[in-house]
Amino acid sequence: MEQWTNYKELYLQNCRAGRRLSINSLKAYTIDLDQFLSWIASQNDTRLMEPEALTKSHLQEYFYSLRDKYAAKTAKRKLACLRGFFSFLEEEELIRRNPFDKLQLHIKEPIKLPRVMTLPEVKQILQAVYEYRCPLAPALSEFLHYRDIAILELLFAGGMRVQELCGLTWADLDMEEQTLRIRGKGNKERWIYFGNPEVLRALNDYFKILKKNNYKSDTLFINRFGDPITEQTVRLMVQRCAKQAGIKRNITPHAFRHTFATLLLDEGVDIRYIQEFLGHSSISTTQIYLHVTKHTAKKVLSAHHPRNHLTMA
Repeated sequence: MEQWTNYKELYLQNCRAGRRLSINSLKAYTIDLDQFLSWIASQNDTRLMEPEALTKSHLQEYFYSLRDKYAAKTAKRKLACLRGFFSFLEEEELIRRNPFDKLQLHIKEPIKLPRVMTLPEVKQILQAVYEYRCPLAPALSEFLHYRDIAILELLFAGGMRVQELCGLTWADLDMEEQTLRIRGKGNKERWIYFGNPEVLRALNDYFKILKKNNYKSDTLFINRFGDPITEQTVRLMVQRCAKQAGIKRNITPHAFRHTFATLLLDEGVDIRYIQEFLGHSSISTTQIYLHVTKHTAKKVLSAHHPRNHLTMA
């Protein structure tokens, strides 16, 4: 297995230095490759100790083992990691042939509808954050109060990911134009607009508190110590507000993103605009929300169609 291990380390080094993947991506790649090497070792075939001996049949067998053990999305990710690994070995001329060449492995993912909130539920959560005051010193309580309001208003106003929100800086904000520059996946930039008066008021109130307490940071949203706010802090805050609003199901920051997109579709906004607002590279990713609105349409027609008022003798 020594050669396999050496090749794995070379690939991870390339991902780290050449492709500059994130720590989380590198961790996932390491787990996926270690799992594959463990499978190789479990075959008790001395020929497989040499990477050149791996065939399409071996990959198909490994594919079946993944498909039986994992959800479709996880199995696809693990195969994608492996495909990238062998492409690297081929490019570096460490193997003469790539066993993935012309190999078709299909995993059909079930359509998983995003969890969305109704507009009344969004109102309940916003009311909860506007009313809540944490039992701390008045100055700190005031800061957290206005910060959390601004965060929830922006999550719903712009449909951004929680990591995008936590990464916002003052340089990304243009209050005059009422825009925010968002750095999405792959460092792709897009702009969101927050012209609603309530959102503007929430941001201005938060900025006044920052100035009043002499908080200084390049990051737009900070914690009580002046450090950039974490994604986990935002998640816990959203969960607390949902609980205070009497909503029993789990609500995450991402639910605001899903709700933003779904309600815009319900209002008749063109899906291509929503694709741009969300920062999706492909419109096929955005089209998942069409399934949600179809589901909503079905419920509406079932409950409110005038045929329900007709009784046949």
